[in-house]
Amino acid sequence: MPISKNNENQIYNDIVNEDLCLFDIILRLDYNAIQRTLRDVADEDLIIALRNSDEEIQNKIFQTMSRPLATMLREDIKFMDPVSEEDIIKAQQKIFGVIIKLIKSGEIVVSGVGDKE
Repeated sequence: MPISKNNENQIYNDIVNEDLCLFDIILRLDYNAIQRTLRDVADEDLIIALRNSDEEIQNKIFQTMSRPLATMLREDIKFMDPVSEEDIIKAQQKIFGVIIKLIKSGEIVVSGVGDKE
C-alpha cells in the first residue's frame, strides 16, 4: 500500500533528523526488503557501493543471496579496479533512491523510520 504524503514527509524527516546514511538504512531493513531492493539494483552499482563498506553491511546483504552469488560478488569487490570515492557515493545514492522509491510505494518498510502517526 502506498504511503501518504504526510508519512512520506515523515520518512524523509526521520532519515534527515537521524542523519541516516544508506548503510544505516540497510541495517534497518529485514531480509525480504533487502532482497526486494536488490532486484532493482544493478550488480555493478552494488559492487561499487559495497566497496570500503564494513563487514556487517556486506554480511547482511550477502546473507540474502545464494552462496555462489555472494561468493562471486565478494570476489568482484576484492579484485575490482580502484574506484573513486565519488563513484562509490554515486552508486550508494542510486541504491538509496531505489530504497526510497520502494518505501514510497509501500513495498518495503524501514524499521524505526516513518513509524510515527
